[in-house]
This record gives sequence, C-alpha cells and structure tokens, in this order.
Amino acid sequence: MRAKTIALWTVLRETGGVPAAGITATVSCANPDVAVVSAGSSFGAVAAGGSTAAQTPFLLTIAGTVTDATTFTLTFDAVSGATHSLSEWPLTARAPQIEVVSLDWEDAVWGNGNGGLETGERLGVTVILKNFGTGVSGALTGPPADRTAPT
Repeated sequence: MRAKTIALWTVLRETGGVPAAGITATVSCANPDVAVVSAGSSFGAVAAGGSTAAQTPFLLTIAGTVTDATTFTLTFDAVSGATHSLSEWPLTARAPQIEVVSLDWEDAVWGNGNGGLETGERLGVTVILKNFGTGVSGALTGPPADRTAPT
C-alpha cells in the first residue's frame, strides 16, 4: 500500500467559560509510521462556550506499511496566552484487504463446453472478491480482457 497524506480540519470548543483569542495549536505523534507534515494552525477568537475552526489543516502522512486497524495517538496542544490545553486523539487506520475467494471459468458460450481452453476458444471468467479488511473499498476496475487461445 502507498503512503497516504490526510488533512485534519479541526474545530475547537471553548469549555472553560471564558472567551479566548490568539489561539494557536500544534499536533504531534510519537508513532514513527506517522509523519506530521504541517504541525501548526491558528484559530479565530472564540466566545465562552463557543467554537472556532482551524484556519489551515494539520497534515499527516501515514506510511504505506501501516497495517489495517492500527491505532496511533495524536497529541494536540492548543495555546491561548499562557494557557495550554493538551489532549490526545486516538486514530485508527482502516484499509480494505481485497482477496479472491472464488474463480470460475466456462467455455460454453464461445467454445465447446468441455471446461477446458482449447485452440481458438475464449473463456468466460467469473471472479468473486471479498474485503477482509476493516476499511471500505471503492469500485474495483480493470481493463476488459478479450483473450483467445493461441492458434
């Protein structure tokens, strides 16, 4: 699997009962399979009990070697004046794991129906796939194959 870069657009909620301004935040991760590409962001002023969105996303690159269902923890540090607010976010990588569970062919339509590929025949091939991973897979596509046995 290839490395994936993701953008985290965060929203902060003020829970201390006082407005805040000049908010900046950084994110880090101790897992060597996660590279923090863009670690900092700024936020607009927030009223007591309100929320404010990041002006830029945090960017993370997750190594292609990370296995399905691996959980890693991001450490988030928000600062307003002299006040720090630390939090940890556990994130789980979800990936599809597509495998062939059935493969069948037939030569009744374009051949003699004996189940074997012979000179000049074409086969109809049916492949059934199953996702054994925890992530969702999009549509699987490939070039259509039109192969005739060599003459």
